[in-house]
Formats: sequence, C-alpha cells, structure tokens
Amino acid sequence: MNDSLHISPAGLAIEKKYEKGPPKISPQGFATRMYIDDAGYPTTGWGHRIFSKSDPLMTAVIDETIAEQLLVQDNLYAENGVKKLVRVPLRQCEFDPLTSLVFNIGPGKADGIPGDFADSTLLRKLNAGDKVGAADQFLVWNKYRDQKCGCLKVANGLKERRELERALFLGVTRA
Repeated sequence: MNDSLHISPAGLAIEKKYEKGPPKISPQGFATRMYIDDAGYPTTGWGHRIFSKSDPLMTAVIDETIAEQLLVQDNLYAENGVKKLVRVPLRQCEFDPLTSLVFNIGPGKADGIPGDFADSTLLRKLNAGDKVGAADQFLVWNKYRDQKCGCLKVANGLKERRELERALFLGVTRA
C-alpha cells in the first residue's frame, strides 16, 4: 500500500538536523567519529548506532560519503518498519516524519512491551484512521532513558524534533 514511498528531502532534513552529534565532532554537520549519545549508545555519522564493540566504526573517522551511505542504510530499515506496520495509505508528508521517528526509536516487534513504534499509541491511532490523534502522539516521544538513573528524561532536541515531525505529518512544512 505504501510500498512506493521513500523518505524525501523534507524527512532527511529533520534527521540531519537532529542526528548530527555533538558540535565538537560534527564540524561538517555529521559526527565524523564515534560518540556516546544521550541514551548511552555508540553512534556516528547522522545517528548511526554502532552495535558491536568490534565494529571498525568504533574507531574510524568517516567522511560525508560514508555518513550518507549509513543514513541510506538506516533509513531503508526505518522505511521498511513503517511499511510493515502501517495499515492505512500515507501521503509523503506523513511517511517522512514516521520514518524519522522510527529511525530514532526503532520499529519494534509488536510484543506488547512499550517503548517502540510497533507498540505505540501513535501507530494504534494511525491504523484506526485517527490521523490527528496520531500526529499528537509524536509529542510523547520526547524522552530518552538516562543510563545513570534508568529514568526517562525530556531532551530539548527531541522535543523540537517531535514538534517538527508533527507539523510535517499534518502538512505544515517547517523542516
């Protein structure tokens, strides 16, 4: 149903704005080397999470070509998650922020454990045809789990990002 959709420049602009890493290691707009994100994960490029300590990206310095390749790879995974889980037709302005959200939080498994897209109220409302209710749910995803205390904390960057994603979803382009 949404198979022909792919993230557009508007969706990429949101990701690149909020997935660039700390300023010190992101002089070109993306993280040229690994950093630990707010949730405690090794990350590089535009929000590319490194899963293995033996991954060469743990110590590599990357250029824009590599950062773009990682972003395309990560977006393909996010796009496929959206396409698999969303059961209603989407417009491009709806697909982009959903892909950006799933890029950030993961698609999940629909296992009843909250904390991912598959088990979200956003997805439930969207699949029920409540697009305004789904749009409002973007704003809920403004927290990360602090590794030190195990508690959820609001991140200003996530708050701003979710507001942009919501606006794009509703067709109010501000990306």
